[in-house]
Amino acid sequence: MQHEVSLNRRLLTHSYNVSEIENIEGEIHEKQAKCRKLKNDSKRVKKWMKQSEKDKDNINENGFYDAEVSKLKCRLREDKQQIRQMYYDTLQKRKDLIEKHEGVIKLENSMRKMKELIDHSKNIRSSQSRINTSMAKPESVVTGKAWDLDEMRKKVEAAKRNMK
Repeated sequence: MQHEVSLNRRLLTHSYNVSEIENIEGEIHEKQAKCRKLKNDSKRVKKWMKQSEKDKDNINENGFYDAEVSKLKCRLREDKQQIRQMYYDTLQKRKDLIEKHEGVIKLENSMRKMKELIDHSKNIRSSQSRINTSMAKPESVVTGKAWDLDEMRKKVEAAKRNMK
């Protein structure tokens, strides 16, 4: 750059154009200032890059970064496993609830059938008692009703045990 300046001065001194020489020298000074600024910026960038490399190496040397990453990965794995387990538990609970619901429906149907049978037997007994009032003993009717209720209670309890 200095060589160019001196070369340009020699050429211009022979031409004796002073204003052109001053313009060129002004351009030279501007370009030299810009060059100094760029060199300073370059030094700052290099210094910053060097510092960031040191920081990165320090992090890797201490193992802090790697340890944190491995902890987070392990925690993520555990959370995924818990979510999977909760999903399967929920499916099993739904299945159990469906089975219990089906058991309840069966019990309700059997209770309805028992009630119909009891009502039917009551109707038959009442019609027979009207016809054969002299032959029927009140004790046998009461005993029959008690036996029907006891039998019905046993069936209900057995159904409840099966449902559990």
